[in-house]
Amino acid sequence: MPKLIHVNTLPACDTCDGVARYDVKSKQGPWGYFCDPCFKVRGIGLGTGLGQELIAGAPYPNAKPVIKPTTKREIQYTLEDLHAMIDESVLDSTPCPHCHCTQRVEPDACDYTCHECGNGTVSSPLVAAGLI
Repeated sequence: MPKLIHVNTLPACDTCDGVARYDVKSKQGPWGYFCDPCFKVRGIGLGTGLGQELIAGAPYPNAKPVIKPTTKREIQYTLEDLHAMIDESVLDSTPCPHCHCTQRVEPDACDYTCHECGNGTVSSPLVAAGLI
């Protein structure tokens, strides 16, 4: 699992009024959202099985509609975006045609059921582009 995850907005810290920058396992066991100070006190680290740093904003801000995914909605990615995706172990999917949400998927994901609405399907942008 990557150490950095892109989210639309940063959530609130689970232990104080701060803005969370981490989604991590705590020293006490449960996972939670933590701000910088709370992460230093309660978090156990970053990486697979430990947690991720949260970054607000789209992972591919230069994306423009170019790829026609398996849905009727068109999405576009620049060549640089696609090149960057090739080295990632988890990607943001193409949007669901019903609720327009994305989810984190493996690079070879094809027609996964949308976790948000359960009605549509999402795929990896690399699959949608015909690269995999």
